[in-house]
Amino acid sequence: TTGEDVVRETLVDLSDGGLLSGHILVCAVSLIHRVAAAHPRTVSAITIRRVIVAAAMLANKAEADEVFAFTHFVACSGLTPELLKATEAQLFERLSFDVSTTAPQFHRALAAIAMHLPDVDAVDVL
Repeated sequence: TTGEDVVRETLVDLSDGGLLSGHILVCAVSLIHRVAAAHPRTVSAITIRRVIVAAAMLANKAEADEVFAFTHFVACSGLTPELLKATEAQLFERLSFDVSTTAPQFHRALAAIAMHLPDVDAVDVL
Protein backbone atom coordinates (compact mmCIF):
# COMPACT_ATOMS: atom_id res chain seq x y z
CA THR A 1 0.00 0.00 0.00
CA THR A 2 1.42 3.36 -1.02
CA GLY A 3 1.07 6.65 0.83
CA GLU A 4 -1.35 7.82 -1.85
CA ASP A 5 -3.49 4.71 -1.33
CA VAL A 6 -3.61 5.38 2.40
CA VAL A 7 -4.61 8.99 1.84
CA ARG A 8 -7.32 8.00 -0.63
CA GLU A 9 -8.72 5.28 1.64
CA THR A 10 -8.67 7.60 4.62
CA LEU A 11 -10.52 10.31 2.74
CA VAL A 12 -13.20 7.81 1.77
CA ASP A 13 -13.53 6.62 5.37
CA LEU A 14 -13.78 10.18 6.70
CA SER A 15 -16.32 11.15 4.07
CA ASP A 16 -18.46 8.13 4.90
CA GLY A 17 -18.18 8.95 8.59
CA GLY A 18 -19.16 12.58 8.12
CA LEU A 19 -15.77 13.85 9.30
CA LEU A 20 -14.46 15.35 6.09
CA SER A 21 -13.91 19.05 6.71
CA GLY A 22 -13.03 20.98 3.59
CA HIS A 23 -9.83 22.96 3.29
CA ILE A 24 -8.28 21.99 6.59
CA LEU A 25 -8.41 18.27 5.81
CA VAL A 26 -7.22 18.70 2.25
CA CYS A 27 -4.25 20.71 3.53
CA ALA A 28 -3.54 18.10 6.19
CA VAL A 29 -3.65 15.27 3.66
CA SER A 30 -1.31 17.11 1.33
CA LEU A 31 1.28 18.11 3.88
CA ILE A 32 1.31 14.79 5.73
CA HIS A 33 1.78 12.96 2.46
CA ARG A 34 4.68 15.27 1.58
CA VAL A 35 6.31 14.85 4.98
CA ALA A 36 5.85 11.09 4.79
CA ALA A 37 7.41 10.98 1.33
CA ALA A 38 10.41 12.91 2.61
CA HIS A 39 10.79 10.75 5.72
CA PRO A 40 9.58 7.27 4.71
CA ARG A 41 11.46 5.50 7.49
CA THR A 42 9.96 7.74 10.15
CA VAL A 43 6.36 8.06 9.04
CA SER A 44 4.51 4.86 8.29
CA ALA A 45 1.23 4.44 6.46
CA ILE A 46 -0.61 4.06 9.76
CA THR A 47 0.93 7.32 10.97
CA ILE A 48 -0.37 9.14 7.91
CA ARG A 49 -3.81 7.71 8.56
CA ARG A 50 -3.79 8.67 12.23
CA VAL A 51 -2.67 12.22 11.55
CA ILE A 52 -5.33 12.74 8.90
CA VAL A 53 -8.02 11.39 11.21
CA ALA A 54 -6.78 13.61 14.03
CA ALA A 55 -6.82 16.64 11.72
CA ALA A 56 -10.40 15.87 10.78
CA MET A 57 -11.40 15.56 14.41
CA LEU A 58 -9.69 18.84 15.28
CA ALA A 59 -11.40 20.61 12.44
CA ASN A 60 -14.81 19.57 13.72
CA LYS A 61 -14.34 19.35 17.47
CA ALA A 62 -12.05 21.88 19.06
CA GLU A 63 -12.80 21.07 22.71
CA ALA A 64 -9.64 20.60 24.73
CA ASP A 65 -10.45 17.08 25.91
CA GLU A 66 -11.02 15.82 22.39
CA VAL A 67 -7.95 17.60 21.07
CA PHE A 68 -5.94 15.90 23.79
CA ALA A 69 -7.38 12.46 23.13
CA PHE A 70 -6.77 12.46 19.40
CA THR A 71 -3.37 14.10 19.52
CA HIS A 72 -2.31 11.54 22.10
CA PHE A 73 -3.36 8.87 19.61
CA VAL A 74 -1.24 10.53 16.94
CA ALA A 75 1.72 10.94 19.30
CA CYS A 76 1.70 7.21 19.99
CA SER A 77 2.19 6.56 16.29
CA GLY A 78 5.73 7.91 16.36
CA LEU A 79 5.80 11.49 15.12
CA THR A 80 9.02 13.28 16.02
CA PRO A 81 9.32 16.90 17.22
CA GLU A 82 10.96 17.79 13.92
CA LEU A 83 8.06 16.38 11.93
CA LEU A 84 5.59 18.21 14.15
CA LYS A 85 7.34 21.49 13.47
CA ALA A 86 7.37 20.78 9.74
CA THR A 87 3.70 19.84 9.86
CA GLU A 88 2.68 23.02 11.63
CA ALA A 89 4.76 25.24 9.35
CA GLN A 90 3.46 23.61 6.17
CA LEU A 91 -0.10 23.63 7.38
CA PHE A 92 -0.24 27.34 8.14
CA GLU A 93 1.62 28.08 4.92
CA ARG A 94 -1.02 26.24 2.90
CA LEU A 95 -4.18 27.30 4.71
CA SER A 96 -6.45 29.31 2.44
CA PHE A 97 -8.72 30.71 5.14
CA ASP A 98 -8.49 32.77 8.32
CA VAL A 99 -5.64 31.27 10.33
CA SER A 100 -6.53 33.30 13.42
CA THR A 101 -9.62 31.19 14.04
CA THR A 102 -7.82 27.90 13.48
CA ALA A 103 -4.35 28.39 14.92
CA PRO A 104 -5.38 27.99 18.59
CA GLN A 105 -6.75 24.52 17.88
CA PHE A 106 -3.49 23.38 16.36
CA HIS A 107 -1.39 24.99 19.06
CA ARG A 108 -3.36 23.07 21.66
CA ALA A 109 -2.98 19.93 19.58
CA LEU A 110 0.78 20.32 19.25
CA ALA A 111 1.11 21.06 22.96
CA ALA A 112 -0.78 17.88 23.75
CA ILE A 113 1.40 15.88 21.39
CA ALA A 114 4.54 17.38 22.92
CA MET A 115 3.47 16.19 26.36
CA HIS A 116 3.77 12.62 25.13
CA LEU A 117 7.14 12.93 23.41
CA PRO A 118 10.17 12.02 25.53
CA ASP A 119 12.51 14.88 26.44
CA VAL A 120 10.51 17.47 24.56
CA ASP A 121 9.14 20.65 26.06
CA ALA A 122 5.87 21.93 24.63
CA VAL A 123 7.48 25.33 24.12
CA ASP A 124 10.13 23.77 21.89
CA VAL A 125 7.46 22.27 19.65
CA LEU A 126 5.37 25.43 19.49
